Amino acid sequence: MADQTISRIAELLSRHQQQILSDWMANQLAGARSRTGSLSDAARREESGNFLGLLLEALRRGGSTNVSDPAWDGARSALGDLSRSRATQGFDRCSSDCEQTRRAPTSSRPRCGSSPS
Repeated sequence: MADQTISRIAELLSRHQQQILSDWMANQLAGARSRTGSLSDAARREESGNFLGLLLEALRRGGSTNVSDPAWDGARSALGDLSRSRATQGFDRCSSDCEQTRRAPTSSRPRCGSSPS
């Protein structure tokens, strides 16, 4: 049953990849205003498209949701590279939700990057 579900997810991702990418880009760009660092829309689209392709490849090759499986090596590596790249470019690790907590009184806000208690 799990294999059928993963196959279906891969099929849907493949069929709707461009729409998923467009929607994902719109969400990234909406959230980008609250972060430091800069990245061109073209570079962001390329990185995002590459990751979606690697995600699809992992689903097709591995048929597993176990991200430790070798089929996921490409996607894991890309995420590591992306994380290092963003840090180097000066992107803040906090989301826009975290930005809102920064405005709260110091005594009542969670540490940036942690879950609220």
